[in-house]
Amino acid sequence: MSENPYLSSDSPDDFSPPASDDKPIYVQVLGIINLVFAAMGMCSLVFSTAIFTTDIIPQNANVPNPTLELFANNLGYRIFMIIGFGLGFIFSVVLAVGGVGLLQWRRYGRSATIAYAWYSIVMGVVSFGVNAFFVFGPMIRQAQQAQGAQSAAAVGGAIGGIVGGIIGACSAIGYAVVLLY
Repeated sequence: MSENPYLSSDSPDDFSPPASDDKPIYVQVLGIINLVFAAMGMCSLVFSTAIFTTDIIPQNANVPNPTLELFANNLGYRIFMIIGFGLGFIFSVVLAVGGVGLLQWRRYGRSATIAYAWYSIVMGVVSFGVNAFFVFGPMIRQAQQAQGAQSAAAVGGAIGGIVGGIIGACSAIGYAVVLLY
């Protein structure tokens, strides 16, 4: 095997872990968090795919779900979601690989974690924009059309969904910024 001409002779192929007393604990913590989030991402993908592609949760005709209706009726949103499911799977694997790499002090751990962080930032912004355009507007319009007690419930559900979307996007982007730091 020939030597890599781009590495200096004193540059190891993987991270040189400091002496065990000098290892920063945050690398291990981020590695563990990456593994937990990767597992959560995989579980979320399984359940989301099941909800969007099967009748595992029957829809109540009196209480329509704008997201499921949009997925069924809007080709652009459906394509966005399917691509999102695929990228979500790929980057959940990348996050898990990054977590294992960080725990083993391997260079690929940091590289995979940085790749995931950039993906998470971009996808968080894009997803929030798509949902604001396709989902939040119809939820508010649907809430405004409801009558009586259903109106209050619909408005509360719409506001809760929007606030949850904002918190979710900010949390994903916040964790990605921590990973980049």
